[in-house]
This record gives sequence, structure tokens and C-alpha cells, in this order.
Amino acid sequence: MSFASAAVVAGAFATVPVGGARAAVPAGNLLQNPGAESGTAGELTGWTTSNEFRAERYGAPFFPSVAVGSAFGGGTRFFAGGGAANAAVSAATQTVDVTSAGAEIDAGGVSADLSAYLGGIDDEGDHAAVTAEYLAGTTVLGGPLTVGPVTRADRGDQTAFLPRIRGGAVPAGTRQIRVTITVTRTFGSYSDGYADNLSLTLSGGLTPTPTPTPTPTPSPAPTPAPTPTPSPTPTTPGTVTTPTTTTPEPPVTPTPPAVPGRVQKGSIKGIKSPGRRILGKISVTGRTCRSGRRVVVKKGTKTVGSGRTKANGSFNIKTKKHKKGKLTVRIARRTTAGTTCAAISKKVPGRN
Repeated sequence: MSFASAAVVAGAFATVPVGGARAAVPAGNLLQNPGAESGTAGELTGWTTSNEFRAERYGAPFFPSVAVGSAFGGGTRFFAGGGAANAAVSAATQTVDVTSAGAEIDAGGVSADLSAYLGGIDDEGDHAAVTAEYLAGTTVLGGPLTVGPVTRADRGDQTAFLPRIRGGAVPAGTRQIRVTITVTRTFGSYSDGYADNLSLTLSGGLTPTPTPTPTPTPSPAPTPAPTPTPSPTPTTPGTVTTPTTTTPEPPVTPTPPAVPGRVQKGSIKGIKSPGRRILGKISVTGRTCRSGRRVVVKKGTKTVGSGRTKANGSFNIKTKKHKKGKLTVRIARRTTAGTTCAAISKKVPGRN
């Protein structure tokens, strides 16, 4: 067989570049669970987390609204830094294996693009950034790709997510790419740096060629037999034929589903405001509605402090400088294990 004939035969099955066969660069987003939609709030599918890094839901009290997420297709959940009291930094990490494209990467010409929507809440300075590191086993190759952070100035002190993207060449020898979301808390006891819709893609080198799907030749449709025309019904002179009408059935209104569980109300007790701190405790039956509740302190519409309740329902929130006057301490509504924990709020004297 001649070289030309061999090339034609080979081309019918795969693209064979000069110098030997090389695997195609994988297409599409290489990240698993890039938008925090899979897994529980604290156990995110595909990610290894630290310091209470978690997922939160759009529209939950004191978090970005459903409209904020819908503006960029954010789904129902997003990544958030969480409420580790003794850690200002929390993170989530995922390592992507690109060994199958090793030959293409080593030959050069393969690039990576890293993108994410990053944001925060109100005028708080908590922020998130995403990095992609190139690895050969445990060895880090070259410099990382980094997107973010999005600062409060970038957001104009508004609750928002902004897109960030960066690309670069993948170093020869790369066999894994480690992606890390890092959230830094600058205020309060809950880290309100957010991320969503992450993406890591590769381009260049070979790209997968889809196998064409054969199009079946349709069988000719049979010619239908002519339909005989019915003879008209004779009408007796002087007889009026009244058309038959059918009265439509009235639409059935569905019964709304019953709401399971019960509502657990409570109150805030022993509240104090020493210095620029707000201390207090939830008084409510059962641990379900005491532990891990989101606490937000507001001066008017401006958030001046936030955090979470401890296992016994107590909280200790540090507030930033604000104008004199009453503050509102609000504990968010939460539904868990069939029980709805009602929202609680109380006015307290504030110090600036």
C-alpha cells in the first residue's frame, strides 16, 4: 500500500499528525460542579473545602437575591466563604487530571482559560478569588492563572457578581490543574465573599472530531386511498336543523400542597452592646433553631455587622463604625429537618 493510500485509510478513522499519534485536548468545562449546585451546603460535590467554606442559596435572608443570580444565569446556589470564627480565609479546591492530553500539552500550543463570577454583599469588603495551578505530580509548573478578587469598589458597594476571565499557555509537563476558590473575610464573623459559574477550558492542539451520524433514507410514504365524500343528509322542507353544542367542563383549580413541618418561634434575650459589639442569645425550644443561625446587625438599611449563632444560640457580633442611634439585630428565617425557624429581630442601642 502506498503512503498516500495509507493516509487516506488512516484519515477515515482518526487524524494522525506528523511525529506519531497524540490525544485530543478535552473540550468543554473541565470542572465538576462549577456552580455549587450539587451536594449539601457543607459537602460540595467535587470540591475539598476548609474552614466552613460552603454553598448558599440565592434569595435566602441576608444573601444575594434570586434576581442577582438570575442576572447572569447563576442557578439556585453559589459558593460562599462561610462562618469559621477563627479563620479569616476559607477555600475550596478541585484537581483536574489532563494526562490524556499530555502529548499535546508537551508539544506546545495548548492554552487554558479560567473564568468565574465573583462578588460580595453590600459595602462589606469580604472577597473571593480563583486560581489555577499547573502540576506535574506534586511539582508546580510556572505561574498560576488568577481571576479576582472583585472588591467592594468594583461592585460600587452593591450586592453583585461580576465576571472575570484570564487565559495563558499551559506549561509543558502539566498533567493536573489545581483550581482553588479562596475567600477572605475582612469584616464580621461570616465570610461574605462569593463565587459562581466557574469555568476551566483548554484550547489549541488537536480537538475532538465528532463522528458524523448517518442520515437514514426515508421510505416513500404510501399513497392514501381517496376518502369517499358522504352524501348530504336530506332536509325535510320547513325543518330547521339546530347545531349541537358541547358545554366545556370548568377548569379544575389544583389544591395547593400542604406545607410540612411546624413553625418554631423565638426571641432574643440578654442583648448587650459593649463597645462596638453586640452580644445576645436566641431563646427557642430545640437545638435545630439555635445553632448556626445567620445574624445581621443593621443601622437603617446599612449592614454594620454579621455572624452566626453558636451551638447554644449565643452570638457575639463585631460592628464597624456607624452613626449613633438604634440598631436592628435580625436573625434570619431558616427551614431545616421539617421545621421552620421563624425570623427574629430586636432593636438595640448602638455605639459608634
